[in-house]
Amino acid sequence: MKKYVLFCIMSFLLLFQFGCVQKLTKCPGDVFSTNIFNELVTTDDECTSDKEKEKEKNLLYALVLAAAANSSSSSSLCDLSTEESDFHTLVNEHRVSVGCSSFTLHCGLTTVARTHSQDMANNNYFSHTSQDGTTFSQRITNAGITYSSAGENIAAGNSGAQNTLTQWLNSSGHKANIENCAYTHHGIGRAYSSSSTYGYYWTNVFAQDPSGN
Repeated sequence: MKKYVLFCIMSFLLLFQFGCVQKLTKCPGDVFSTNIFNELVTTDDECTSDKEKEKEKNLLYALVLAAAANSSSSSSLCDLSTEESDFHTLVNEHRVSVGCSSFTLHCGLTTVARTHSQDMANNNYFSHTSQDGTTFSQRITNAGITYSSAGENIAAGNSGAQNTLTQWLNSSGHKANIENCAYTHHGIGRAYSSSSTYGYYWTNVFAQDPSGN
């Protein structure tokens, strides 16, 4: 949410600087590129001179750069490992292929997921319920996150993102969670312990409209 607000502010300041504030009455969302481009090609008396057209080109370039930074920043903000970041990309590619929107990466849910994976690895068990009896929904609530609905997938044994995604997609219940278009955000956590039965443990937590980021 913070990066979205920052992006909105940056966009407004750029528009104000180039005298085209009237062209953008609201801050763009995930499909901002289409909205921005449509707004920019809709000319009016204030932005049609050659000089203003040049400014619009510069503005468009700046917005594209800002978009790229905004779309790639979430994984770094949540400190994802390479495999976790790869999974985030792969699962969203699958989501889009079945007609769902991409998951927004949620750092709070990622912490919940990673903590559970590490707990399973450290204590050599495999369950949605922690050894102290805490359920996945309680783990989310205990992290101070509210939500409309939530789900969780866990997996073990595969070190790589692709094999873990395939493992879940080959299971109807896990696949249903991934393909549930109502879920808007997710967190992903991968952990390893050489002394555990399966070595690698994965947790993917899903939520609809969770609080925080």
